Amino acid sequence: MKMKLFRKAKTSLAACFLAASSMVVPTTAADAAVSSRARATVVMNMDTGEFLRNDTSCRRNQRARNGECRFYLASVTKLMTAAVVSREVERGNVSMDDMVRITPRAAAQGRGAIELGLRVNDRIKLYDALEVMAKYSANDVAVAIAGHVGGSERNFVRMMNEYAQELGMDNTHFGNASGMPTNTFGGASYSVASDMITLSSILADDPMITHHFDRRNTVYRNINYRPDSVVCANRLEPVFMKTGWSQISGSTMTYVHEATDGQRYAILLFGYPGRNQRNSELLNILNSISPDQYASRQAMGIGWENCSPYRGRV
Repeated sequence: MKMKLFRKAKTSLAACFLAASSMVVPTTAADAAVSSRARATVVMNMDTGEFLRNDTSCRRNQRARNGECRFYLASVTKLMTAAVVSREVERGNVSMDDMVRITPRAAAQGRGAIELGLRVNDRIKLYDALEVMAKYSANDVAVAIAGHVGGSERNFVRMMNEYAQELGMDNTHFGNASGMPTNTFGGASYSVASDMITLSSILADDPMITHHFDRRNTVYRNINYRPDSVVCANRLEPVFMKTGWSQISGSTMTYVHEATDGQRYAILLFGYPGRNQRNSELLNILNSISPDQYASRQAMGIGWENCSPYRGRV
Protein backbone atom coordinates (compact mmCIF):
# COMPACT_ATOMS: atom_id res chain seq x y z
CA MET A 1 0.00 0.00 0.00
CA LYS A 2 1.36 3.42 -0.90
CA MET A 3 1.81 6.12 1.71
CA LYS A 4 -0.92 8.20 0.08
CA LEU A 5 -3.47 5.55 0.95
CA PHE A 6 -2.21 5.39 4.53
CA ARG A 7 -2.61 9.14 4.98
CA LYS A 8 -6.20 8.95 3.78
CA ALA A 9 -7.06 5.90 5.84
CA LYS A 10 -5.03 6.50 9.01
CA THR A 11 -8.05 7.03 11.26
CA SER A 12 -9.99 4.04 9.95
CA LEU A 13 -6.86 1.86 10.11
CA ALA A 14 -6.43 2.65 13.78
CA ALA A 15 -10.15 1.99 14.33
CA CYS A 16 -9.74 -1.52 12.90
CA PHE A 17 -7.01 -2.27 15.40
CA LEU A 18 -9.01 -0.72 18.22
CA ALA A 19 -11.93 -3.03 17.49
CA ALA A 20 -9.64 -6.04 17.33
CA SER A 21 -7.91 -5.20 20.60
CA SER A 22 -11.05 -5.26 22.74
CA MET A 23 -9.94 -8.51 24.41
CA VAL A 24 -8.10 -8.26 27.72
CA VAL A 25 -5.59 -11.02 28.33
CA PRO A 26 -6.05 -13.34 31.34
CA THR A 27 -4.14 -12.65 34.53
CA THR A 28 -4.01 -16.07 36.18
CA ALA A 29 -0.75 -17.08 37.84
CA ALA A 30 -0.01 -19.60 35.10
CA ASP A 31 -0.31 -16.93 32.44
CA ALA A 32 1.43 -14.15 34.38
CA ALA A 33 4.67 -14.09 32.35
CA VAL A 34 2.88 -14.02 29.00
CA SER A 35 -0.04 -11.80 29.96
CA SER A 36 2.30 -9.02 31.09
CA ARG A 37 3.06 -8.43 27.39
CA ALA A 38 0.76 -7.02 24.76
CA ARG A 39 0.44 -9.45 21.88
CA ALA A 40 -0.24 -8.88 18.20
CA THR A 41 -0.66 -11.08 15.15
CA VAL A 42 -1.48 -8.83 12.21
CA VAL A 43 -1.38 -9.59 8.49
CA MET A 44 -2.41 -6.94 6.00
CA ASN A 45 -2.36 -6.79 2.21
CA MET A 46 -0.41 -3.58 1.66
CA ASP A 47 -1.89 -3.09 -1.81
CA THR A 48 -5.58 -3.47 -0.95
CA GLY A 49 -5.68 -2.69 2.76
CA GLU A 50 -7.41 -6.00 3.47
CA PHE A 51 -6.67 -7.73 6.78
CA LEU A 52 -6.06 -11.46 6.72
CA ARG A 53 -5.36 -11.48 10.46
CA ASN A 54 -5.95 -8.77 13.01
CA ASP A 55 -5.56 -10.27 16.47
CA THR A 56 -4.32 -8.10 19.31
CA SER A 57 -4.69 -8.45 23.05
CA CYS A 58 -3.47 -6.45 26.03
CA ARG A 59 -4.28 -5.20 29.46
CA ARG A 60 -6.18 -1.96 29.83
CA ASN A 61 -3.09 -0.13 31.04
CA GLN A 62 -1.20 -1.21 27.89
CA ARG A 63 -3.34 0.85 25.54
CA ALA A 64 -2.05 3.83 23.62
CA ARG A 65 -3.81 7.17 23.43
CA ASN A 66 -5.84 6.00 20.43
CA GLY A 67 -6.98 2.88 22.29
CA GLU A 68 -4.80 0.39 20.40
CA CYS A 69 -2.67 -2.18 22.19
CA ARG A 70 0.83 -0.84 22.73
CA PHE A 71 3.72 -3.31 22.49
CA TYR A 72 7.45 -3.04 23.00
CA LEU A 73 9.58 -3.30 19.87
CA ALA A 74 12.89 -4.72 21.12
CA SER A 75 15.33 -4.97 18.17
CA VAL A 76 12.63 -4.22 15.60
CA THR A 77 13.57 -0.67 16.67
CA LYS A 78 16.60 -1.04 14.40
CA LEU A 79 14.34 -0.66 11.37
CA MET A 80 13.83 2.99 12.30
CA THR A 81 17.54 3.34 13.10
CA ALA A 82 18.28 2.26 9.53
CA ALA A 83 15.46 4.42 8.13
CA VAL A 84 17.01 7.55 9.65
CA VAL A 85 20.41 6.58 8.25
CA SER A 86 18.87 6.04 4.82
CA ARG A 87 17.34 9.51 4.87
CA GLU A 88 20.58 11.14 5.99
CA VAL A 89 22.48 9.34 3.22
CA GLU A 90 19.92 10.54 0.69
CA ARG A 91 20.32 14.09 1.98
CA GLY A 92 24.09 13.85 1.58
CA ASN A 93 24.81 14.29 5.28
CA VAL A 94 26.60 10.95 5.62
CA SER A 95 28.08 8.40 3.23
CA MET A 96 27.96 4.62 3.24
CA ASP A 97 31.77 4.79 3.02
CA ASP A 98 32.05 6.74 6.27
CA MET A 99 34.09 5.10 9.01
CA VAL A 100 32.02 4.78 12.17
CA ARG A 101 33.92 5.05 15.47
CA ILE A 102 33.03 2.74 18.35
CA THR A 103 32.45 5.06 21.30
CA PRO A 104 32.67 4.03 24.98
CA ARG A 105 28.86 4.14 25.15
CA ALA A 106 28.59 1.90 22.08
CA ALA A 107 31.10 -0.61 23.43
CA ALA A 108 29.30 -0.75 26.78
CA GLN A 109 25.85 -1.28 25.21
CA GLY A 110 26.67 -4.77 24.01
CA ARG A 111 27.59 -6.23 27.37
CA GLY A 112 25.19 -9.01 28.29
CA ALA A 113 23.40 -8.75 24.95
CA ILE A 114 24.04 -9.34 21.26
CA GLU A 115 27.20 -7.52 20.27
CA LEU A 116 29.83 -7.48 17.58
CA GLY A 117 32.47 -7.01 20.27
CA LEU A 118 34.44 -4.16 18.77
CA ARG A 119 36.65 -2.15 21.10
CA VAL A 120 36.53 1.55 21.92
CA ASN A 121 37.97 3.61 19.02
CA ASP A 122 37.70 0.69 16.58
CA ARG A 123 36.19 1.79 13.27
CA ILE A 124 33.78 0.09 10.93
CA LYS A 125 32.51 1.27 7.55
CA LEU A 126 28.91 2.49 7.74
CA TYR A 127 27.85 -0.02 5.07
CA ASP A 128 29.30 -2.92 7.08
CA ALA A 129 27.81 -1.55 10.28
CA LEU A 130 24.32 -1.58 8.75
CA GLU A 131 24.87 -5.12 7.50
CA VAL A 132 25.79 -6.58 10.89
CA MET A 133 23.13 -4.52 12.66
CA ALA A 134 20.49 -5.85 10.29
CA LYS A 135 21.65 -9.46 10.11
CA TYR A 136 23.07 -10.02 13.60
CA SER A 137 21.21 -7.29 15.51
CA ALA A 138 24.44 -6.04 17.09
CA ASN A 139 23.49 -3.50 19.76
CA ASP A 140 26.94 -1.97 20.09
CA VAL A 141 27.01 -1.26 16.36
CA ALA A 142 23.52 0.29 16.43
CA VAL A 143 24.63 2.75 19.10
CA ALA A 144 27.84 3.54 17.20
CA ILE A 145 25.81 4.26 14.06
CA ALA A 146 23.56 6.57 16.05
CA GLY A 147 26.52 8.49 17.44
CA HIS A 148 28.07 8.88 14.00
CA VAL A 149 24.93 10.00 12.18
CA GLY A 150 23.36 12.06 14.96
CA GLY A 151 26.43 13.38 16.76
CA SER A 152 25.23 11.53 19.85
CA GLU A 153 22.75 8.75 20.46
CA ARG A 154 20.50 11.17 22.34
CA ASN A 155 20.29 13.46 19.32
CA PHE A 156 19.83 10.50 16.98
CA VAL A 157 16.88 9.29 19.07
CA ARG A 158 15.37 12.75 18.69
CA MET A 159 15.74 12.33 14.91
CA MET A 160 14.05 8.93 15.09
CA ASN A 161 11.06 10.32 16.95
CA GLU A 162 10.79 13.35 14.69
CA TYR A 163 10.75 11.09 11.65
CA ALA A 164 8.07 8.92 13.27
CA GLN A 165 5.94 12.03 13.83
CA GLU A 166 6.41 13.07 10.19
CA LEU A 167 5.08 9.66 9.14
CA GLY A 168 2.03 10.05 11.37
CA MET A 169 3.19 7.44 13.88
CA ASP A 170 1.55 9.30 16.75
CA ASN A 171 1.49 6.37 19.17
CA THR A 172 5.14 5.34 18.80
CA HIS A 173 8.17 6.21 20.90
CA PHE A 174 11.79 5.30 20.28
CA GLY A 175 13.98 5.24 23.37
CA ASN A 176 17.34 4.35 21.82
CA ALA A 177 18.91 3.10 18.60
CA SER A 178 19.20 -0.55 19.60
CA GLY A 179 15.81 -1.45 21.06
CA MET A 180 17.30 -2.60 24.35
CA PRO A 181 14.97 -1.82 27.27
CA THR A 182 17.85 -0.27 29.23
CA ASN A 183 20.02 2.81 28.58
CA THR A 184 17.09 4.65 27.04
CA PHE A 185 16.12 8.27 26.55
CA GLY A 186 12.55 8.43 27.81
CA GLY A 187 11.82 4.72 28.19
CA ALA A 188 11.88 1.60 26.03
CA SER A 189 10.76 1.73 22.39
CA TYR A 190 7.09 0.94 21.81
CA SER A 191 4.50 1.21 19.06
CA VAL A 192 1.03 0.11 17.93
CA ALA A 193 0.00 -2.01 14.97
CA SER A 194 -1.31 0.81 12.78
CA ASP A 195 1.94 2.75 13.18
CA MET A 196 4.06 -0.30 12.33
CA ILE A 197 1.95 -0.94 9.23
CA THR A 198 2.63 2.66 8.21
CA LEU A 199 6.37 2.24 8.76
CA SER A 200 6.38 -1.05 6.84
CA SER A 201 4.76 0.65 3.85
CA ILE A 202 7.57 3.20 3.71
CA LEU A 203 10.45 0.82 4.28
CA ALA A 204 9.25 -1.71 1.70
CA ASP A 205 10.01 0.89 -0.98
CA ASP A 206 13.39 1.92 0.46
CA PRO A 207 16.18 0.15 -1.47
CA MET A 208 18.64 0.52 1.40
CA ILE A 209 16.28 -1.15 3.87
CA THR A 210 15.36 -4.00 1.52
CA HIS A 211 19.06 -4.55 0.78
CA HIS A 212 20.32 -4.76 4.35
CA PHE A 213 17.31 -6.46 5.95
CA ASP A 214 16.92 -9.20 3.34
CA ARG A 215 17.70 -12.93 3.54
CA ARG A 216 21.40 -12.73 2.63
CA ASN A 217 24.24 -13.67 4.93
CA THR A 218 27.00 -11.12 5.38
CA VAL A 219 30.66 -11.59 6.27
CA TYR A 220 32.61 -9.21 8.47
CA ARG A 221 36.18 -9.94 9.61
CA ASN A 222 35.85 -13.50 8.34
CA ILE A 223 32.76 -14.22 10.47
CA ASN A 224 29.49 -15.12 8.80
CA TYR A 225 26.34 -13.38 10.08
CA ARG A 226 22.80 -14.13 9.02
CA PRO A 227 19.18 -13.40 9.96
CA ASP A 228 17.06 -15.78 12.05
CA SER A 229 17.35 -19.43 10.94
CA VAL A 230 13.64 -19.49 10.00
CA VAL A 231 14.72 -17.66 6.83
CA CYS A 232 17.59 -19.83 5.63
CA ALA A 233 16.13 -23.17 6.77
CA ASN A 234 12.82 -22.51 5.01
CA ARG A 235 14.28 -20.75 1.97
CA LEU A 236 12.25 -17.60 2.60
CA GLU A 237 12.63 -14.45 0.51
CA PRO A 238 11.39 -11.50 2.59
CA VAL A 239 11.16 -8.03 1.09
CA PHE A 240 12.61 -7.12 4.47
CA MET A 241 12.42 -8.50 8.00
CA LYS A 242 13.62 -7.79 11.52
CA THR A 243 13.26 -9.90 14.64
CA GLY A 244 13.78 -9.05 18.28
CA TRP A 245 13.46 -10.21 21.86
CA SER A 246 13.58 -8.74 25.33
CA GLN A 247 12.08 -9.70 28.66
CA ILE A 248 9.43 -7.00 28.41
CA SER A 249 8.61 -7.42 24.71
CA GLY A 250 8.70 -11.16 24.21
CA SER A 251 9.64 -12.42 20.75
CA THR A 252 8.91 -9.89 18.02
CA MET A 253 9.04 -9.64 14.24
CA THR A 254 8.15 -7.33 11.39
CA TYR A 255 8.17 -9.12 8.03
CA VAL A 256 7.09 -7.97 4.57
CA HIS A 257 6.25 -10.72 2.10
CA GLU A 258 5.75 -10.48 -1.67
CA ALA A 259 3.43 -13.07 -3.18
CA THR A 260 3.84 -14.52 -6.66
CA ASP A 261 1.30 -12.04 -8.05
CA GLY A 262 3.41 -9.14 -6.76
CA GLN A 263 1.10 -8.16 -3.92
CA ARG A 264 2.85 -7.35 -0.67
CA TYR A 265 1.80 -8.28 2.86
CA ALA A 266 2.90 -6.74 6.14
CA ILE A 267 3.18 -9.29 8.94
CA LEU A 268 3.49 -8.12 12.55
CA LEU A 269 4.21 -10.65 15.30
CA PHE A 270 4.69 -9.17 18.77
CA GLY A 271 4.60 -10.46 22.33
CA TYR A 272 5.20 -14.13 21.52
CA PRO A 273 6.61 -16.24 24.39
CA GLY A 274 9.54 -17.48 22.28
CA ARG A 275 11.10 -17.50 18.83
CA ASN A 276 9.86 -21.02 18.02
CA GLN A 277 6.23 -20.01 18.51
CA ARG A 278 6.79 -16.79 16.58
CA ASN A 279 8.55 -18.51 13.70
CA SER A 280 5.94 -21.26 13.52
CA GLU A 281 3.21 -18.61 13.24
CA LEU A 282 5.15 -16.85 10.48
CA LEU A 283 5.42 -20.05 8.44
CA ASN A 284 1.72 -20.77 8.87
CA ILE A 285 0.88 -17.29 7.62
CA LEU A 286 3.24 -17.45 4.63
CA ASN A 287 2.00 -20.89 3.64
CA SER A 288 -1.57 -19.61 3.71
CA ILE A 289 -0.81 -16.48 1.67
CA SER A 290 1.39 -18.20 -0.93
CA PRO A 291 0.63 -21.94 -1.16
CA ASP A 292 2.52 -22.11 -4.47
CA GLN A 293 5.71 -20.87 -2.83
CA TYR A 294 5.12 -23.27 0.05
CA ALA A 295 4.87 -26.19 -2.40
CA SER A 296 8.11 -25.13 -4.06
CA ARG A 297 9.92 -24.93 -0.73
CA GLN A 298 8.54 -28.32 0.27
CA ALA A 299 9.86 -29.84 -2.94
CA MET A 300 13.35 -28.50 -2.22
CA GLY A 301 13.27 -29.58 1.42
CA ILE A 302 14.72 -27.94 4.50
CA GLY A 303 17.68 -25.75 3.60
CA TRP A 304 19.99 -26.21 6.55
CA GLU A 305 22.92 -26.05 4.16
CA ASN A 306 22.08 -22.34 3.80
CA CYS A 307 22.32 -21.77 7.55
CA SER A 308 25.89 -22.56 8.39
CA PRO A 309 28.48 -21.57 9.30
CA TYR A 310 27.08 -18.66 11.27
CA ARG A 311 27.39 -16.69 14.44
CA GLY A 312 24.35 -17.51 16.56
CA ARG A 313 21.65 -15.02 17.50
CA VAL A 314 18.28 -15.04 19.25
